[in-house]
Amino acid sequence: MVFTGLGGRSAAVKGLGLSVGWSIVLVVLGLLAILLPGIAGLVVARLLAWVLVIAGALHLFHAFAVKGVGSIVWELLLGVLFVLAGGYMLMHPLLSLASLTLLLAVTFLVEGVFHILNFFQNRSSAGSSWLLLDGIVTLLLGLVIWRQWPASAMWAVGLIVGIDLLMTGWTHLMVSQVLRRRSPTA
Repeated sequence: MVFTGLGGRSAAVKGLGLSVGWSIVLVVLGLLAILLPGIAGLVVARLLAWVLVIAGALHLFHAFAVKGVGSIVWELLLGVLFVLAGGYMLMHPLLSLASLTLLLAVTFLVEGVFHILNFFQNRSSAGSSWLLLDGIVTLLLGLVIWRQWPASAMWAVGLIVGIDLLMTGWTHLMVSQVLRRRSPTA
């Protein structure tokens, strides 16, 4: 049985419409981030800073709800640390972006090495060559970002976030279209 709402369309079809709309927003944001990676990187750094500030405030509020001196002190310390770190990132966005870029480069370098090592441990398995390819590409990407750091801060984070948003939006759009075609009330 399919639930039909006020307009006679099923709730599932309306949900698909929202999914398509959200997919288009993600694709547009992804394209903007790819075209303006420096600005997108700064937006990511600011968002992360605000997440830290909010998390710090929550830890501070939580300190008054926990029992035991040790728990209270721990929550207060975490809260102050998060608020200070987030506040510092908000006051120094370029430094924050440079730090995030360096962290991204190190993450890719380590991930690439692990994928290559995983390939050598599983090279007799079917499809293991994909591990090697993934490891090499990830390692090279990490090296490119590392070697160009700190200049890479103006493109790396924003570009990678943009590609991710674009791919996520496009994937959701394609899945929504398949589901829409399969829906009996579409």
